Amino acid sequence: MTPEIANRSKFVLPDYLYVFSFLLANISYIIFGASTLGTVFDVHEVTTPINILVYIILIYVIILEPKSLKNWILSVISIAVGLLIYFLSSEGIFLLFILLIIGKTNLSFKNIIFFDFLSKLFATLSVMLLGASGIIPTLIATRGFGSNNTLRHSLGFTQYNILGALILSMLLEWIYIRSGKFGLFDYLGSVAILILLNNFVDSRSSVIVGVVGLILNFSIYFVKIALKKKFFRIIIGTAYIEVALISILIANSFQAGIGTGIWDRVNALLSSRISIAQFYLQSSGFSILPKELPTYLNTGVVVLDNTYIYLGIKLGIIALVIFLVFMTILGRYLVVKRDYYGVIIFICFAIYGIMESTLFYCSINFLIVFLAANPTWKQKNKGRNF
Repeated sequence: MTPEIANRSKFVLPDYLYVFSFLLANISYIIFGASTLGTVFDVHEVTTPINILVYIILIYVIILEPKSLKNWILSVISIAVGLLIYFLSSEGIFLLFILLIIGKTNLSFKNIIFFDFLSKLFATLSVMLLGASGIIPTLIATRGFGSNNTLRHSLGFTQYNILGALILSMLLEWIYIRSGKFGLFDYLGSVAILILLNNFVDSRSSVIVGVVGLILNFSIYFVKIALKKKFFRIIIGTAYIEVALISILIANSFQAGIGTGIWDRVNALLSSRISIAQFYLQSSGFSILPKELPTYLNTGVVVLDNTYIYLGIKLGIIALVIFLVFMTILGRYLVVKRDYYGVIIFICFAIYGIMESTLFYCSINFLIVFLAANPTWKQKNKGRNF
């Protein structure tokens, strides 16, 4: 498979620079940011110049892209907000999210994520090999649920769920790459990977969403039927807003530890994610701009595994609104374009955001580059409805 260029017959440097920056950011995050390599040497000596290079390249690409005055204003405002959030919170990943989603490339989206799949697989296996060989430390812990105890292995990563998120991302990428060609061996291989992920890493959120992805992929016929109905097109296109509101509503309404009702069981299944979200909503609340979060109870760490609530509390309401606006634009385009496999992944990531705080990480949510890889979507769908 080789890169395709839509409506271009010659090499265009900004197209490849955009993809290069996307792949470089992902590889850097996996090897240096998500692994325990930082316990061996100061990875900031490597990641800082890489991040600066990625930011510069993406801003350069955005500047070169022809835009209307309206789009120039929106781009400048988005970048300014991203920079402000970065300086106030040191959250460079959100700035990267903005730069990637407002950038553009004429390279095929499917080919972009094909190369991202390969690079992500290489980087993930490299970290796992380093962990297995003892070159970098790997975390091992026991977690119990009901009468069962699971021995969790991070396999060289700083957190078990990071490894789960990367595997889930690659699984969803493979579903998109194999659009319509997902056969028996694909399903068997995917199920085997999810079983191993559940038994050795115990990343429940990734396993749950992975199963949902496989079910939706298997039921693609019904997905196509649903997208013929305006009601379902609206529901799917605005899924991130709906899920964000549901997350906030449940966290506000749920009272942890009052019995054995359904919410307590769901809370236990999700490793206390609902009660953790409730703790932060009550102790910190939403703010306009970023702020420091307290540690959770007596754990000594900040843990808030819900993207929507994390953005609203940690990075501020402005960041949450920007995220929801961009993702709703993405959802609308996927629905209008009838990109069925993109819709499946869009739904999976919306669900994933309830259980993890990394939905705006480009290393996880590769759909971030979808609009950039379809730079004419605004003109093609101008005036069209869900």
